[in-house]
Amino acid sequence: MKLRAPLAAVVLLLLSACGGTAENTPGNTPGNTSENTSGNGPEAALKALAAAADAQDDEAVRKLVCPEVWSQSRTLAAKKAEAVQLDPRLADLRYRLTAKEVRDRTDTAATGLLDVEVEGLPDDLSPETRSGLDAMEAPIPVALLGPDRTIKLVKQGDAWVACR
Repeated sequence: MKLRAPLAAVVLLLLSACGGTAENTPGNTPGNTSENTSGNGPEAALKALAAAADAQDDEAVRKLVCPEVWSQSRTLAAKKAEAVQLDPRLADLRYRLTAKEVRDRTDTAATGLLDVEVEGLPDDLSPETRSGLDAMEAPIPVALLGPDRTIKLVKQGDAWVACR
């Protein structure tokens, strides 16, 4: 899908910013919230996933996606490292995921809508760097988004997780 490559590059760049806050200590990471693990629904899982990705918390993201889609080579940190190799200024990129609505909900599946906003992409990137970004695979969870910014949510046990 051609649309996926530019989105993947942008998301990769935004995901590349590292960091965390006191709110993202192990006990408070988005993936560890009682809101997600208590089975409160796909809305809570979608919000937790957006927060985990926004916080660049790969471990929290891992807990909020289906095990079969998780890959160490597709983490936010791994993709950030790839982007920085293209241009060191890409370390300053940031993206924001915003959980929107959940639709088509059943007892075991739903479709979530996420907005992705890119911040800090330098205007003067070389054509080679832009091409390299476009060719990169997106990190998870961005790679799970369809072209219409939707993501599949499924109930596994008591938890809702994002899948392909």
